[in-house]
Amino acid sequence: MTTVFEVNSSLCGNKTQITAELVEKSKIKINIESTCPKVKKYAELLNDLGVRELVSSMIDNPVYIKAAHAKITPDCLIPSGAMLTAWTEAGMVSKNLLKKCGPQCIIFIK
Repeated sequence: MTTVFEVNSSLCGNKTQITAELVEKSKIKINIESTCPKVKKYAELLNDLGVRELVSSMIDNPVYIKAAHAKITPDCLIPSGAMLTAWTEAGMVSKNLLKKCGPQCIIFIK
């Protein structure tokens, strides 16, 4: 089974689709399709993740380390989207809860 998320980045206008698939008991394959050139480079770096890597702290997590290597800026939602997609595919986030709660977003207040 696969998990698919769509990330619409309103700051830059890019659209990205992130797919995660559990290919082995402890390995998740990540596929990212995007209109952003930096995210496309990031997608080339981010392939398979071990489930144990998903619980690493941000400073040690390959999802965020590879984002830095691809020169993804801190305001980009794609690394967090990749983590949420992988966590959901690994069963660490409930798909039923996500369906019930709807989109997650960051809202500028002031």
